[in-house]
Amino acid sequence: MKKRWMSLLLCSLLVLGLCIPAYAADESMQDELTRVTLSVKNTLSIGDKYTSFTGDVNDMGALRYWSLYWSDEDGNNLRVLASSSGKVMQYSAGSNQIWQPLAEGTYTPSFSKVTAAQAKAAAQKFLEKVLTKGESAELVESETAVPVSLSGADYSVTARILLNGVASANCAHLQVDSQTGDVAYFSRDDSYDAYVNEVPSSVPAVAAGTAAATLAGTVSLELQYVLSDSGSEAVLRYVPVYGDDYYVDAQTGKLTDLTKAWSAVNSNSSLTGDKATATAAEDQRESGGSGLSEAEQATIQKLEGVLAQSTLDADARKITALGLGRYTLSSTDYSMDESTGDVSCTLYYTRKVSYSELNNVTSAEYQSGTYQQTKILQVNAKTGALLQGWTYRPWNMKDAQVNRTILQSAAASFLKFLYPNYAANVALMDGEGGEFRYDRKENGYFYHDNYVDISIDPSDGSVAGFTSAWSDKLTFQSAEGIVSASAAKSAYCAAFAPKLSYIAYPESVNVSIPIWKTYAERCGYVAYRYVLGYTYETDSSMILGVDAKTGKLLTQETKTALAYTDIAGSYAKEQIQALADAGIGFGSSDKFLPAAKLTQKEMLVLLLNSCGYSYDVSRLGEEGALDDLYSSAWNQGFLTRGSRSPDKAVTRLELVKAILDASPYSQAVKLKGIFVTSFTDAAQISADNLGYAAIAQGLGLVHGNQKGQFAPNGVVTRQTAAAVLYNYMKR
Repeated sequence: MKKRWMSLLLCSLLVLGLCIPAYAADESMQDELTRVTLSVKNTLSIGDKYTSFTGDVNDMGALRYWSLYWSDEDGNNLRVLASSSGKVMQYSAGSNQIWQPLAEGTYTPSFSKVTAAQAKAAAQKFLEKVLTKGESAELVESETAVPVSLSGADYSVTARILLNGVASANCAHLQVDSQTGDVAYFSRDDSYDAYVNEVPSSVPAVAAGTAAATLAGTVSLELQYVLSDSGSEAVLRYVPVYGDDYYVDAQTGKLTDLTKAWSAVNSNSSLTGDKATATAAEDQRESGGSGLSEAEQATIQKLEGVLAQSTLDADARKITALGLGRYTLSSTDYSMDESTGDVSCTLYYTRKVSYSELNNVTSAEYQSGTYQQTKILQVNAKTGALLQGWTYRPWNMKDAQVNRTILQSAAASFLKFLYPNYAANVALMDGEGGEFRYDRKENGYFYHDNYVDISIDPSDGSVAGFTSAWSDKLTFQSAEGIVSASAAKSAYCAAFAPKLSYIAYPESVNVSIPIWKTYAERCGYVAYRYVLGYTYETDSSMILGVDAKTGKLLTQETKTALAYTDIAGSYAKEQIQALADAGIGFGSSDKFLPAAKLTQKEMLVLLLNSCGYSYDVSRLGEEGALDDLYSSAWNQGFLTRGSRSPDKAVTRLELVKAILDASPYSQAVKLKGIFVTSFTDAAQISADNLGYAAIAQGLGLVHGNQKGQFAPNGVVTRQTAAAVLYNYMKR
């Protein structure tokens, strides 16, 4: 009976094309752990320096892995995830918290002792050890991180895994310690992926030229307006329309839609997710104190003319298209835009959802739960004008079946009501159900960055949500003298070539088979099949499209390192360049502006970027960017929490304080009566600040001005800040 059951299982697997993992059924756990451990030790050249060892098996059905852990009394440790055959899938040496953010008092950046070339060589050597028969690796140069040494492994190296010399869909990721050159971390993309077939032959039956012609047929360009570099004019460009991912089977020549393959797999899955419903509570604040400062009075003055929530609610209810008749106002939230002084009010409306509107909810669950639909409106608090809106509903509400034409009519009517100046210059783009997107159209061509989004609630035909983005100051390039679509496509396709690679084709896991049921529970419902195929690739930088007037291909160069054009005359040229080589600066600009006064926000960008962040001064005007910068600075200890003066010029003392307060010297600098310094103005430095001056001098951060003074109140320039940070990293 047992043999018959096994025979049926084998037949099922063969029909599905799934491979059975090669396990030695008669091998004991003890023997298997011994074999795997010896294989890993031999692969990684692990000696006997470790004094402790554990090994745990992870049986995931179609995959079987061992978690091996070595450690010694000095705190050194090594973790390896290995397959049942002894293949190394993951590796981690030392602390697992390689990228843990620096805590207060541990700011200790330093320059790398290992070059990028040495790190790459170390990564390549490690890969040669851990990759198995038929596998090799090719470093992905563009993804190699700049050599910034912070703690542990700080070179990040990515390598494409090759099978039989052909690129695969999987990569290996490594981290190399910039102080020792040792690989501290390694992981494969396919660590928890099961493949259902052996790697097929790497010899294609279809010629690359044939595949290129087929793939070119999938390219689609749209002639549309895009914003020019000046930001004031929209110009015409043939832009690629990104859709499904295709490849040409290298053996049959068949064009295959990989996106549809994934859709089929996803539709076969039984995974569902809960959707959260939105709730809100009114934020009430009480003011205290006996007097108001000028800043407080100025802010309060901006609230003049703000309407009460009852007035705003009444005005909103007059707009019948919003369907607020069955909703109750639950709360409001007033907010001021600090940059413009505009005041908005967000109104939260709720209604109890009836039992008949829900799916898969018992009467008892309905009685004990809270099922409500929330409609949110943001309005101008001084005029009541609608700004934008959203609606949230329970995830298990029934979908009302309403003709989309009827819903579209409601959306078009609201478009003309709320956006009368836009309605004549937009056209319906896309959407499904009750969702409608209208994009701007000029001279017969779309400009997709200006749009109106409107959604209609199918249950009652009311407006469920709306938002817009529009610029009235743009000028639009004339539509005369445009190159043909065929010429544009030829220019675009000339930048591409067919690339032979192993495609990871997704397969649905059949959970009726025990090993795949276990795999699905542990690793997901998707397995993969190796397929040799051609994809359309380019070696160029990011392709933006084709200029509609000239027919030239437009690309965007990717900057891999900081390079400045204005530091030749700076006294800190070498220090600035050393920081740039380590990826540390004020952002992406090619202007360092060495003699410019350093502001507080610029100081924080520079110091945080030395911690591995990637802040850019030029982007701090974006919504939330400045808040995020200061939150990071407070967490790192560069400023006391709440301190914030973005545009204030930084003094020499403030720069030194920011560095030392976040450093291991943060407590020592506060001691009094023990410090001496040779600065000529030492007598004028307060007792509270003498420790900062003395330790800064002792570490070589600052050397005094031309008069030998610390000059605590002297304003810092950008080049001085670079020199001080450089000195700290070279200490």
